[in-house]
Amino acid sequence: MTGKTVVVVSPLISLMHDQCVRLAKHGISACFLGSGQPDKSVEGKAMAGAYSIVYVCPETFTRVIPSLQVLARGRGIALFAVDEAHCISKWGHDFRPEYRRLSVIREKFRMDANEGSRRTIPIMALTATATERVRADILESLGIDKTGPKIIVTTLFRPNLKFSVHHSKTTRCASYQADFKELIEMYGNYRQDMPVSRDSGQQNSSRIVIDVIMSPSAQTNQTCKTSLPDGKSGTSSQNCLQSNSFHATESEAEEDEEDMERTQGDFDGGCAEFPSGGPSTEAEPKYNHLDGDCELFGCGPTIIYMPTRKETERLASFLSTCSVKAAAYHAKLPKGHLKQVHQQFLSGTLQVVVSTIAFGMGIDKANVRNVIHYGWPQSLEAYYQEAGRAGRDGLVSNCKLYCDMTVLPSLLPSRRDAAQAQNALNMLSQCFRYGLATSKCRVSILLQHFGEDFQDRQCKMCDVCLHGPPPWENLTKEAMSLLDLLNQQSVSLKGLLNEASPTSKNKGLLSTNNKRKHSFLCADKLSTKSLTMVLREQASQRSQLWWRGFIRFLLDQGYIRETNDVIGPPTKGKLMVQTLKFPEITSHGLIFLQNCQNHAITNECEGLLNETLGVLPPLIAHPEGDMIQARNEHDLEEYKDGKDWGRGWANAEIRKKRLKRFQDFKRTKGKKKSRRMEQTRRGRKFAEIGQK
Repeated sequence: MTGKTVVVVSPLISLMHDQCVRLAKHGISACFLGSGQPDKSVEGKAMAGAYSIVYVCPETFTRVIPSLQVLARGRGIALFAVDEAHCISKWGHDFRPEYRRLSVIREKFRMDANEGSRRTIPIMALTATATERVRADILESLGIDKTGPKIIVTTLFRPNLKFSVHHSKTTRCASYQADFKELIEMYGNYRQDMPVSRDSGQQNSSRIVIDVIMSPSAQTNQTCKTSLPDGKSGTSSQNCLQSNSFHATESEAEEDEEDMERTQGDFDGGCAEFPSGGPSTEAEPKYNHLDGDCELFGCGPTIIYMPTRKETERLASFLSTCSVKAAAYHAKLPKGHLKQVHQQFLSGTLQVVVSTIAFGMGIDKANVRNVIHYGWPQSLEAYYQEAGRAGRDGLVSNCKLYCDMTVLPSLLPSRRDAAQAQNALNMLSQCFRYGLATSKCRVSILLQHFGEDFQDRQCKMCDVCLHGPPPWENLTKEAMSLLDLLNQQSVSLKGLLNEASPTSKNKGLLSTNNKRKHSFLCADKLSTKSLTMVLREQASQRSQLWWRGFIRFLLDQGYIRETNDVIGPPTKGKLMVQTLKFPEITSHGLIFLQNCQNHAITNECEGLLNETLGVLPPLIAHPEGDMIQARNEHDLEEYKDGKDWGRGWANAEIRKKRLKRFQDFKRTKGKKKSRRMEQTRRGRKFAEIGQK
């Protein structure tokens, strides 16, 4: 419109490449500058004003500032647009130091710094996921917080997305069969209903995609044992991606895994420049004939996000053995492989991409039907951004989260200082609380996190809205037991632990040397670990996992608090979601306890909800996710305890499970021994003699 150039700062080469292609189809000349630009002459043309839009990587921007100043005095720069602006903020989920250096835009392109320009060049920052704190940090970092910026915040509500959370042991391969059974059957029905193409090569498209995508040139011969949906076991040696030959060492790979996935999960662009009037045709997606009910029930492209690279390759191999056209995608794979996965997913010949967080930012595909997070995301911002890649065409799409609610999530390895580590733990804790919530709409929790007031209160699409919260439970008796223990802080912890009869499970823990006992003490305070052990003995029907969740519930109610004022992240080991270490009762909790004791609320409150108790109502609540799982796994906990071990064999179902587990262990142990023998000269000799 103005005849000037628009400069866009964008994080990924693949993202800039796709946008340049689309602009060229609409008659707008564009180019991108960065390490992936094969034509070195493009930069000179861009600075001479040959393109209407110039995309620049943040790493390249600081280098080309002098050339951009010349461009501003010549053709002119109409606007600086910073895409994915949440990368600027150190409080965001995707902080990048290169983005932080964009603060020089206001300094280098002031009115007095560019004599030929008549006004200050405007700056636009764009992001889809930014909390109020992140927005303020972006304005301050770009130097536009004091210039009266215009802030436009649109709603984040997507009425066509169905959010749901499912409990699963995501680190175990044995969980794949149950968790992805519906997905495998869906693509199996799709292939049966799919019309046969006249092209003979189309009949073998599934095999071609699996062999090419799942078999980079540098893979080893290690096999992956998987369990197929029909109950049979299969071995995938050709389709299992192995990273030993082209990966860094294990310690180096885990040192900065999250950083590398965020910054290096990209590939070089194939075109140098995109003048106006470019090609107007694009690959026809293979899912064009799918419409109506098939789309509504989720039959379409799927993106599965995994926490680590190993899990990415493992799941992609399992889906391939189940005849699903799936491919792995992460930053350590060859660039050619990443580019091929990217192109085939966009064209529709690839059904499922199993990826780390490296995939998706550069994807502009409208008909993604399923986005599955298999493992805890690192933040709600990252989760909502990745889940938002589903259903951009407006049709109903699924956003599923599979997570282990019984284990505290931990941060992925990354280079962080103390402040960044604490902020990352806070974001991970928010995501943990989202997954455990059972009584509040999922969308309402997400929108509230971003500072948006959800007027409807219910999306009527998520699992909580559709199925409702779990039944109310009367927890007054449990609250009295816990608060009474905390109120008796003057009693020695040693006396409390000696009063509790130790089982075989915790006998060694309670009768060890003084160093072990002092680990539970902090200024005569009960630690959470010792508190749950004592409560477990007093109420055997409640496990330690249940008490951990109940302590968190009382913390939210204001009945207890942390004794230590400041809790910093641990200096050693994994950075996990923090829980109360040394809880103490608050004044609010003390009043509740005294009222309970005065009104003698014990067994009378069982099953009562309100008026029969008169002045004091009971403490009722919906149990959260980990409390529900603790109740479901209570039978397993019972026969794990030494005192109840003999009782389990009388139960036919428990006996059957134990015998099956023992047989599986013996079978696995024998196979490991035979594999070790095959790797020795003596073992190979015995194998040859046996064959003869």
